[in-house]
Amino acid sequence: AKEAAMRVCAWVVGAVFALSTASAIAQQDGSSSWQAQLQGQGEYSGISGQSEVTGSNGSSDVSIDIQGAESGGEHPWHVHEGTCGSGGGIVGDPSAYGLLEVGDDGSANGQATIDTTLESGSDYHVNVHASQDDLGTIIACGDLSEQ
Repeated sequence: AKEAAMRVCAWVVGAVFALSTASAIAQQDGSSSWQAQLQGQGEYSGISGQSEVTGSNGSSDVSIDIQGAESGGEHPWHVHEGTCGSGGGIVGDPSAYGLLEVGDDGSANGQATIDTTLESGSDYHVNVHASQDDLGTIIACGDLSEQ
């Protein structure tokens, strides 16, 4: 029984070590994961969605999904510095973000790769804009939180 207890203890110590090492490696390569729940703004309150940013080694993959938008709409979207409503600058090259093209069911999704990672301890958000001609009208926004 004592040997079995020792084996279990050794296994637990080994597992904890492996998990902490994996976490340390993730921190060293600068990997990060951020998520946002998007909510429609003003007259666009029926829109909802989510966005995720996963970054490592100096670049980030960004994804977005929205629901409840008007069929046929084409909406620019970007990760911005600051929180919703702050008007912060776009993170990464604005041309990296394609238009969200809303389908008949009111949903759209998009992906982008930007040449930076989000900095831990900073504030970021995702905006969905009304159109290319009306970037000032935000139809949906969500603050990103680090996971």
